[in-house]
Amino acid sequence: MSNYRGFSTVSSSSQKKFVLTDNDLIKQDLLNVLKARRGSRVMQPNYGCIVWEKLFETISPSDVQDISNNITTIIKNDPRVNLVSLDVSPIQYSITVTLLLRYVATNQLEQLVLTYNENMDNF
Repeated sequence: MSNYRGFSTVSSSSQKKFVLTDNDLIKQDLLNVLKARRGSRVMQPNYGCIVWEKLFETISPSDVQDISNNITTIIKNDPRVNLVSLDVSPIQYSITVTLLLRYVATNQLEQLVLTYNENMDNF
């Protein structure tokens, strides 16, 4: 039996089911927040990630720290997962974020590599 059960319309075209459970659900929930631009949700101005605001600017060390703090806060807001490590690497016109997550219920580790650029569907 699963610990967590949820609904998602974001799935590969080969999957016909919309139900996600456990780690798949947690991962999708985190990706939903990390893919959203901060302020894009009605009546929730702090929902989303600030990476999109910094994407086409010259990234300073303080910007990297701001991005790290924002992503850390996003992950800390989900009690189902713990952040083990976080690396933010700006490259010309893209930002790569590498996360190492530990799922609380299963104690499993998973690494997520997210590359933010003008093509939003790349992760």
